[in-house]
Amino acid sequence: LPYRNSSMAIEYRLNDPKYKNKVRRMEWEGVRTHRSNIVEYRIAAIDCYLKIANILNKPTDTITIVPKKQLLESYVGNYIGDNNVILDLQIKENHLVLTNTHDQTEKYIYSLTETEFFSRGRGVVRFEKNISGDTFKLTYLDGYESSSYIRHND
Repeated sequence: LPYRNSSMAIEYRLNDPKYKNKVRRMEWEGVRTHRSNIVEYRIAAIDCYLKIANILNKPTDTITIVPKKQLLESYVGNYIGDNNVILDLQIKENHLVLTNTHDQTEKYIYSLTETEFFSRGRGVVRFEKNISGDTFKLTYLDGYESSSYIRHND
């Protein structure tokens, strides 16, 4: 940039429409288009690693990329949102599956960390416990929008 001081550069980045359009284009062309390929590669790599470990009869319970069954089971249940949409979370094929009971859509979600998961399509799921540790909050992030759900204990 042809600016002599940082305040002019900051002002340019905050207010120049051409610069903002370049940033937006790079975001869409780079990050958004590659995310699905990255997700598919990660899922396939984990599956391959598990198959190799199984063939070699090696334990997988110490691997951080494979969530422990006890952790997955702790998230199972019905989560109710402010809009009265109910998300049913179950374990299928050693993965968490999120089912929207309103339209019966299913999303397999895969572990990033112990509290954060991603889906094949779009979206990130985050779990939080309250202070007493008995209630989970599920936050579903889809782009710039988020929805919160509280686990309903029957």
